[in-house]
Amino acid sequence: MNGPEGAAELLRGWLETAVPRRLAIIEAGLPGTPVMPRPALVAAEDRGPIGIEWWPAILCLPTITRRMDFVGADDAGEVYRVTYAMQVLAWVRGEDHPATSLLQRRYALAIREAILERKSLRATFGRPSDATIDPASIVEDYSAVTTGEGGATIAGLQVNVDLIVAELVPGPAPVGRADTLTVAAVPHPALA
Repeated sequence: MNGPEGAAELLRGWLETAVPRRLAIIEAGLPGTPVMPRPALVAAEDRGPIGIEWWPAILCLPTITRRMDFVGADDAGEVYRVTYAMQVLAWVRGEDHPATSLLQRRYALAIREAILERKSLRATFGRPSDATIDPASIVEDYSAVTTGEGGATIAGLQVNVDLIVAELVPGPAPVGRADTLTVAAVPHPALA
């Protein structure tokens, strides 16, 4: 199993490539959209305070494990479908309130479209692991635009989504073959 860390890394890896592509599509397709800055940081963990030089920033964080369903087992181990509630946080800044508000809305749209663009993800660490997005679970929340250090306006957004990952719990190491094991038979004391 790769656990919540693996789920966060799956989503981070996908968003790191998909969000810039979706931003370019939005720029080309929506009138009045200026060229938007691409993410300076896409991380799979909470970084604490993020310096303004790392904005726009996207963080992919697991919040809870919603469920774990047993799929099947064999000699390799047991397979479970694990549903992780993921939180995607994005921070943007602009020159003024209207520009920052527009950037916040466009980033929300780019993240949503990136998530929906490919609802089935593949793991990039170690062994293959199927992962799917539950589109019905998507919930978005937007902060108010506020003024930060140096007069720059800043805004955040949050996208919650369920990521369902097929995870393998490896079975125990084989003990050996029956024809190569030496077993000493000790009679039970009641039979002796």
